[in-house]
This record gives sequence, C-alpha cells and structure tokens, in this order.
Amino acid sequence: MDSRRPPCATVFLILTVLEPSTASARADQPIAALAPVETVLEGRDELIGVAITADGTLYVSDRGAGIVYRLPTSGALGRAASGLDRPAGLALDGGGRLLIAEERAGRILRLEASGALTVLATGIKTPRWLAVVSDGSLYIGAHRLIAHDGLDTDEGCVILRLAPDGSLTTVAAGIRRLEGLVRVNGSLVAATRGLESEPDSAGTILKFPILSGGALGAPATLVDVGLEQPIGLGVDALAAIYISTKRLTVETELARSAIGKLHPDAHLTDFAGHLIDPKGLAFDPDGSLYLANGKAGRLLKFRAPPAPGLTAPAFTNHLPITITGAADPGALV
Repeated sequence: MDSRRPPCATVFLILTVLEPSTASARADQPIAALAPVETVLEGRDELIGVAITADGTLYVSDRGAGIVYRLPTSGALGRAASGLDRPAGLALDGGGRLLIAEERAGRILRLEASGALTVLATGIKTPRWLAVVSDGSLYIGAHRLIAHDGLDTDEGCVILRLAPDGSLTTVAAGIRRLEGLVRVNGSLVAATRGLESEPDSAGTILKFPILSGGALGAPATLVDVGLEQPIGLGVDALAAIYISTKRLTVETELARSAIGKLHPDAHLTDFAGHLIDPKGLAFDPDGSLYLANGKAGRLLKFRAPPAPGLTAPAFTNHLPITITGAADPGALV
C-alpha cells in the first residue's frame, strides 16, 4: 500500500502555517503617507464614521461598541451617545447637529444640544453612510427600504433622500456595494462597485447630479479602475476626493488598505497605504484629514501643511514685486 501523504494534505498544512505570519507582517507594516500622520484615538473596537464641526469638535462612531465619541478641541474625550445598535456613518446638518446612521436598528438619529437623540427616520435596511446638501436634505446609503408588509422594495443597494419635511424617498437604486457618500459642489458622489445594469466592477466612483427638488439624475463614472472595494469618501477645499479602499493600484504600484486621491481632473493618485482597515474620512477646518481605521480601533490624523510664511510689503507702486517666504515642499501656495 502506498503510504505517501496525499499532496492536498501537504498544501493545506503549508497554508495553515504561513497565513498567520503573513497577516501579522502586513499589520506590522508602518503607514506610508504623503502627509505626517498621528494617532488621535486608539484602543477602540471598530471605528467607522467621522464628522467634524466648524469649531473643530470631532465625532467618531464605534460600531462594535455602540458608541459615538466626542473629542472637542480641548482634547477631553467623551461619549456623545452610547447604547446604539451598530452606529456607522456620521454627518452634520445645517445647524451643526450630529446625524447618525444606526445600522442594525435601521434608524437615522439626530443628536440635540441637550444630549437627547431624536429619531428622524426608521424602517431602513442597514443605513450606513450619510451626506447632507445645502437645501437641508439628507442622502442615505442603504441596502433597501423595508416595506410595511415586510418585503423588500428593492433588491440592490439604494440611495434614499430624507427631505426637510421628513419624507423619505428612494432617489437611486440598483447599485452594487454602495458605501460612502459625499457632496461635491452640485453633485452627490458615491463609492460603489458599479450599477447592476452594467458589468461588475471591483470599484467605481459614481457622480449623481442633484436635480431640482432633490431627485438624482443619471450617474456618471468618475473612475472605475485602480480601486477595489472603495469605502469612505472625503472632499478637500479644492474639490479633490479622498477614497479609502481595500486595494489601490496606481500605474503599476499596488497599495493595500489605502487612501487614494481623485483629483478634479479625474486622475487617481495614492495618498496613504498600510492602514489595516480604512473606513470613514473627514476634513477639519484646517485641512487635515481624519481616518476611522475600522477594526484597528484607531482614529488617524494626516496633518495638512501649515500656511506658508510670506514676507511682502504692506503696499507698493512697483510691479512686479518679489515675495519671499517658506512653505512645506510640494504644498500649494
């Protein structure tokens, strides 16, 4: 009888031994980024959504722990809300009040100045990401609405609009793997894996024009190569879109657990990599980018370059004039 070990058993043992060390090596890789990075918060469960007020107060949701943390500029960390059922995406309304997507409960909540939570909408299947526009409407990424008879009204992912009068309608449907939403000028930008009516995609960023009355027009594709499972979106002061993604490929370079930058002319570049589990993104008033790093349990800050220091005369009647000063290399003046 042949007593040799079957080849399949040998392969299985090799995979079992190597996989943990490979994962560990990836987790231990230092963050590579085009800006200085610091850890603002760590030791949490699963950080997902980020929102930052005009005065710099920061909110971050911990989906696993059911908590939304508040971090004011004074640095004293507190709980804005707790006991929630998987809080995910965060946004701020026109009055600066915090809006929370409560995934498992299927609700949209608003945090009042008193600390109380107001329920704005219910009956939503897995609401995850939020975006507020100038007319006060809230756009919600979800799996589908739940009908009163318990049946699903849509099979694919949808974008819902919660109007200022409280009405909730579906404004886009048939989207694959809908994740982050962000308003860019007069459009709503979405991180997806494309439309169900089109060939499957590893990652597609769609732009929906916002029409009069709040409906969404037919989407245009901003980028559909280089991204695998895009998740969070953030937009800077120059309308560049930052995208957290499982994998980012720029030319021949591959970065795992990364942030890409989609420039206004629609070309994609890398910004950061080796982030473990990148989720929500938001910019503070000074232009620094914050990332909720998912199951890594960390909130990261990518510091914006300081304003350039320039020396210029108070007034002159000579042209041209020479201005001297200093700025970080590569910073826009």
